[in-house]
Amino acid sequence: GGLLVPADNNLIIVDTTNPGVTAYGSPPVITLSPSTASSANVIPWKIGTTVPEGLIHVTLDGSTPTAQSPTFANLGAFSSLRTTTVKAVGIHAGLTGPVTTATFTVGDSNSNQLPDWWEQQYGSQRANPVSVLDPTADDDGDLRNNLAEFLAGTNPNQSDAVVTPLQANSGGSITISWTSEQGRFYSVQTSLDLKTWDPVSVATLQPGSGAVMSWQDTAAGSQTKKFYRVVIVTP
Repeated sequence: GGLLVPADNNLIIVDTTNPGVTAYGSPPVITLSPSTASSANVIPWKIGTTVPEGLIHVTLDGSTPTAQSPTFANLGAFSSLRTTTVKAVGIHAGLTGPVTTATFTVGDSNSNQLPDWWEQQYGSQRANPVSVLDPTADDDGDLRNNLAEFLAGTNPNQSDAVVTPLQANSGGSITISWTSEQGRFYSVQTSLDLKTWDPVSVATLQPGSGAVMSWQDTAAGSQTKKFYRVVIVTP
């Protein structure tokens, strides 16, 4: 059962079977615009919410988002570089809103996981231009195949184009920095044994800007050893 108590023009719901749980206001409703789109090129889209102070949990693989799913660091405009199903749910003050879904279809005429626009962009830059790239080939000899280059946002024709996290120690804290690429999202994970990796709190997807990004672990001094990795998510 529940008790409804009006206060400050908001609705307060008190669970009388569990008095420690109180929910305020209305559940967040997430907007994804457009809700569907198809294009041969990158597709821009926007995300918004009716409750800006709430958390937005997002998946980019079509799975249903939960409170354990990654969160978006901020609202605004993003882009899908390949075919993507975005699902988002808002959570605030114990209230969970409905799941919002958007589907973006980006042309991949040969179904090789490399979108046509990307193959054309980098294939045309070669001495002998091509329109199709082999996703398994390492054409620039940097130990990263073309699919890995696309996912990371690096140049498949340039062997020194790599994403390398950097570490800096200061007063018991560790700062992890890396060069980001536009159109990708990044989150930091930690491990004590290189076997089990945990997201930092609930993983926050930080949109890349092309500049250096960083994350600071202020509790690093409490462990004798700790490992870090930066996960790249390509929508």
